[in-house]
This record gives sequence, structure tokens and C-alpha cells, in this order.
Amino acid sequence: MSTTTATAPKKATTRAGKTDMPSQKSFTWRGYQAPKIGKYAPGGFVLSILGVAAMLILVPFVQSITGGKQDQMTVRQFDVSLPPPPPPPPEPPPPQNEQVEEPPPQMQPPPMNLSLNQLSMAINPGVGGALAGDFGLGEVSQVSSEDTLQDIQLFDIAELDEKPRRLTDEQFDAPPRMRQNRTPGSAKVVVIINPDGTVRVGEVIESNPPELAQALVAYLERQRYTKPMKGGQAVSARYILPFELKW
Repeated sequence: MSTTTATAPKKATTRAGKTDMPSQKSFTWRGYQAPKIGKYAPGGFVLSILGVAAMLILVPFVQSITGGKQDQMTVRQFDVSLPPPPPPPPEPPPPQNEQVEEPPPQMQPPPMNLSLNQLSMAINPGVGGALAGDFGLGEVSQVSSEDTLQDIQLFDIAELDEKPRRLTDEQFDAPPRMRQNRTPGSAKVVVIINPDGTVRVGEVIESNPPELAQALVAYLERQRYTKPMKGGQAVSARYILPFELKW
């Protein structure tokens, strides 16, 4: 902008100090002037830029410090005893048409070791312990006057010259069902030893279970003994044999 300078007229002054006419004073009119930049202005600008840059750098760092801390949460555990579950409902009964599984068959035990030493003809009541194991002592049969001639020729063991000796060695084999189920049993039979040493069963007095009698009779009639002797002659002898089967 331009500057205009005007000069005011000066007043005339006399020697007496009085002014004859007003004097003009000079003044200067100035328009808008831009502010002057001092010598420190460039340094302040640089400091401002550095301050802004420092703030931009510190902001993420401060956020990482303050934002990294998470709120602490306390968890408390309570043991709560729940009531036991109700028992399961009972299983429905199996239908009538359902097949019941049969138990596996049991292994058959070995036949009983009933040697015929137990069936030895030393069933004389006077010979104690002649029969051991499951065979009891034979009962001496009594011959009455009403017996026939053949029956009169039968002698009890006590009347013989010596007790007959067993010649065969065979074990008693129980019936399969009794052996499988290990069923005990008992029987009582009349045993007759013929003059030649063969054996026959005269009568089955009792048998429990009934199937035991058949196996016992077959077993006894397969045995062989020395000839029963009376006065040096071969005779027939008989006795009652109580038999008991145990497992």
C-alpha cells in the first residue's frame, strides 16, 4: 500500500514569542501492514512440528499401556450336591415266546473210582471195615425153613470157608444225567455170587432215583469173584448190599 505524507503550514513567530500564524505539523498516514516475523519464528515452527510428531508417537504407546490391562474377573466355585438320579424303571418281563438260553453243558466228571475191593465179599459183620467208601456193609440174609432147596444152598458170607476175592477191576459209572448234574443217590439190592464166581442181582429192594438201579445192577453183574467155598465145595452166597452215591 502507498503512504501519503502531508505537511501542515507552520505558524509565523515573532520575536516576542507570539505566533503570527499557525504552523503546519507533518504527519504520516499508513495503511494495513503485515505483521513482521521475528528472528525466532522458524525455530518455533520446527518445535511445533516436533511436538505434534511426539504426540502422535506417544498416543499408541499410551493406549497400549492403558488398553493392555484387562479387567480382572474373580471366579468362585461352589460345590452343589445334586440329589441322586431316580432308579431306573424295572425291566419289563420277557415275552412268553422268548427262548431262554440254556446254560452250557458242564464237563462230565470222571467216573467214580469205586473199586470192587469195596464190593469185596468180606461183608461179614464180624470183619470190620471190609467195605469202605460209598458201599455199606452187607446185611446177612437169613434162610428160613420155608425156603426152597435152591435157596437152602445159599450161604451168607460168614458161613463160607473164606471170603471170595474180586477178579475184575472196573469202576462204577453213574447214569449220564446224574453224572452231569452231580445228583446223589442210594439203593439197596440183593447180590448173589454163583458157585462159578459170577454175580447176579436177586432183587432191587429200593433205589433213589430209580435210574440208579439199572446202572448198579449192570455194574454188579459184570463182576467176577473166586468161587465161594463151603466145606471144600463151591456154593452160592448172597448178601444185601446197601449202596450210596456221593460226589
